[in-house]
Amino acid sequence: MHSQATRSNHDSFQRSQAIWLSYDLAERIKSNLDGMDEYQTTLATANVDLQNFCRLPPASWTTCTSSGNPCDSTAVARFDLFESMCGDSLISPDMAINCSGTCDSGDEVTITLSWDSRGAAAGALTERQQIELTFRRD
Repeated sequence: MHSQATRSNHDSFQRSQAIWLSYDLAERIKSNLDGMDEYQTTLATANVDLQNFCRLPPASWTTCTSSGNPCDSTAVARFDLFESMCGDSLISPDMAINCSGTCDSGDEVTITLSWDSRGAAAGALTERQQIELTFRRD
């Protein structure tokens, strides 16, 4: 019984983290609208090989921050995804960013985040948990 409660508690923690990560990324995207294509491109790469993606911060971010030059929208998008995907709060995270149109102003953007559940081992939850957050791109 204690182990079931521990698994359920961890799953609840992961769900809270997923919600927080989704809202955080939505705010980052809203403040870097020029990087929308890069968010989608980099995310596709990260989902294929997350372990390799998370080894080091993106080189473009390291270069612009160490040189004192402002980072462009591409570097910011890559770093935003590095911070979102490479923390230790979710087990095997997978994320998608989709637009209702061409990702122009006024289109809806949906962030879908899924992760492995510890509660699935005990039959308490499905194997993958998922949340979706939709916002309008201004």
